[in-house]
Amino acid sequence: MYTKCGDISDSSKVFNGMRRRNTATWTSIIVRYARKGLGEEAISLFPIMQRRPVSSNNLTIVSMLRVCGSIGALFAGRKVRAQIFKNCSQSNEYVGNPLVWLYWHESEALGFLKEMMEEGVEPNSFTYSSALKACANLETVRQGN
Repeated sequence: MYTKCGDISDSSKVFNGMRRRNTATWTSIIVRYARKGLGEEAISLFPIMQRRPVSSNNLTIVSMLRVCGSIGALFAGRKVRAQIFKNCSQSNEYVGNPLVWLYWHESEALGFLKEMMEEGVEPNSFTYSSALKACANLETVRQGN
């Protein structure tokens, strides 16, 4: 409930005071930090969550990839990506678009876009926009056509 309210410190107090935390509570606090522009704090929670007997879900993974992409935390994003491949429980349709966004300034973005399309995952407008940014940043105008 506090994560929907305006004050992140209240959300943090409630979260820190919880005796039992589950996937939903961890994901909620990560998303809340990210939405408040506190990307580093959001990212710092993920490894703590992983050390607990709590599994991440699609929303957790997508949220982490988005926050990593938004602040340019590629190392953290790569760790999240490794977690996806390690668990193999996340569907490409959920994580493919944020992966392209995470790597929008690298050639890997175009590789992810190609893989998504080969696997039948339909990119959304956000994904295409990220891929075009990658082309512009890499000065690969021909690939952006």
